[in-house]
Amino acid sequence: MPLASLEPVLFALTGLCWLGAALGRVVSIFVDHAADAKNWLAVVFESGFATFLLMGTPATQMLELLT
Repeated sequence: MPLASLEPVLFALTGLCWLGAALGRVVSIFVDHAADAKNWLAVVFESGFATFLLMGTPATQMLELLT
């Protein structure tokens, strides 16, 4: 949806959702003792995707809206 509308808020919301998924997976890895390569690779993917959504022009536009 963010790419269809190019709204900075949607980029931030989607990025925060991906970041939450990565953080939830890290908690799950430690709670469930499931520290295998597949789970850590998923954490890298999810946090990387979140980073790309939260950085760049949409993020700077959103900061401009807040100020």
